[in-house]
Amino acid sequence: MRRIFFSSAKLIFFIAGITFYSQAQIARTIPGSTEPEGMVKNVKLYRNQVSSKAIRDFMKRYKDVSNEKWTVTNAGITASFAIGEISHSVCYDEKGNWVFTVRRYLEKYLPKQIRRRFRNAYFDYNIKGVEETEKSFNLKVYLVLLENEAGWIKVRVEDGELSQVEKIKK
Repeated sequence: MRRIFFSSAKLIFFIAGITFYSQAQIARTIPGSTEPEGMVKNVKLYRNQVSSKAIRDFMKRYKDVSNEKWTVTNAGITASFAIGEISHSVCYDEKGNWVFTVRRYLEKYLPKQIRRRFRNAYFDYNIKGVEETEKSFNLKVYLVLLENEAGWIKVRVEDGELSQVEKIKK
């Protein structure tokens, strides 16, 4: 009887160990999982939970914004909001230092000199959307999605140079 009990206990612990191990492995592959394996975190924060340094910088940059949503992501602490038709994501590190800002908008908000370069290089494509990333030292990088009847092209603009990132056929 004793032997059966210990054999059963060993079997139960073995099965439990395999189950917990496999669940942890599955959780590491699911985006948004709470496992600390570098997965995307998307935890909502309130303004009083954010570093005061980040809040001061945010209020200095965006005086009229009050509807921002703060989240914790892999990039750090992010404030997301919209001003008119332009959506913004402002990212800060854990200490409250500004890291980068991403703006997403339509063609009409793209600076004229950059739009002109696209019209010359990709005259048979329509600009469907723009993602502008601003990093320190006023370095701006644009990722532009272009479309025509054959498919889509993603083009990156950095330091005035156009480079094709991806081409997708319809």
